[in-house]
Amino acid sequence: LYNSRKEEDFIVVQKKVSAVRSKKSSAAQSLRPLQRFALFFFSRPRLTAFLALIIAGFGVLSYSTLLKREGFPPINIPYAIGQATYFVNDASKVDRELAKPVSEYLMKQSGVKTVQTNSLGNFATVIVQYEEKTDAANRSRAGANVKFQAAQFGFTERGDDAVVSFFSKNDAALPEPELVAAATRAAAFIRDQKLSLIKDASIISPIEQAQNPLTGEVQNVQSRFERFGERVDDKTSFYSSVPIGASIMKGGDVVEFGDQLQKAVDAYNGSSESTGYAMRVSASFAPSIRQQISELQKTLLEGLLAVLVIGSIVIAVRASVITVLSMVTVIFATLGVLELIGYTLNTISLFALILSLSLIVDDTIIV
Repeated sequence: LYNSRKEEDFIVVQKKVSAVRSKKSSAAQSLRPLQRFALFFFSRPRLTAFLALIIAGFGVLSYSTLLKREGFPPINIPYAIGQATYFVNDASKVDRELAKPVSEYLMKQSGVKTVQTNSLGNFATVIVQYEEKTDAANRSRAGANVKFQAAQFGFTERGDDAVVSFFSKNDAALPEPELVAAATRAAAFIRDQKLSLIKDASIISPIEQAQNPLTGEVQNVQSRFERFGERVDDKTSFYSSVPIGASIMKGGDVVEFGDQLQKAVDAYNGSSESTGYAMRVSASFAPSIRQQISELQKTLLEGLLAVLVIGSIVIAVRASVITVLSMVTVIFATLGVLELIGYTLNTISLFALILSLSLIVDDTIIV
């Protein structure tokens, strides 16, 4: 009798255990894939902590070393702008003998979508729109009468990554050809420094050569006028200047590139004090990238402190610390992913990171 009762009790226990297991199995089957994924790591705290450290460490390495800083990511714009000179002082003749034939020729080329021309007395401008995914820089080729320049991101029409203004402080009325010749030597000085990130440096000459179709004579024409203003001791002085465009090596860090360019400019100014010539970096992406990186770090620090303080007052210190650690891990994981997929820290991605970080802080405090 005793043994039979034990066996009955054992059977009852077995049925209860089976019922509990079936409930757990059905509950597990009803979980969504994301819930199963989260519970997998929730039940393995050591593995989860180890992976979190690896991800955060790779994010720190990406932010401090691997991720390149640049102004704008490479963008292909399917437009090219051309300018032609034709010294006849007759807009209708320029349109009939130059702009129209050029337009008809370009429309016959493969990959060209539209062509727009505008004729003046001695000049004609041509705007070419290519088909999507067409490399405008490689396709923008023309004869001797027309110069095409593909639209590019940068501080100049040719897409330079920085601009140095060259000027003379001693003589405001210095002849333009003499200033251009001195600027050419200054650009050569920058190239001769053999700096690792400066790919090229050359002047954007305000003087162009054009042939008069009536006489056949080659004439020098000043097509642009550049001025550089400098404020010293509450007084602003303006000088005629020649811009020197500098380009960065492919894949180079724009902040380090800016530092190297400034170093070359300082070296030139130190060696040319007696001549009266001087250079200033007048356009560069480096200051704005530095400012945005500083803003990102400031926003991150303020957000972490806000979550920590508010969470500690409203909930508990331990919960606040855990939340802050999760935020840090998410941010560095994002930076690691940017490195893996080949992105850079540029004007667009930095703004997106700052905006996303602000949203994460707000949502984290509410949750």
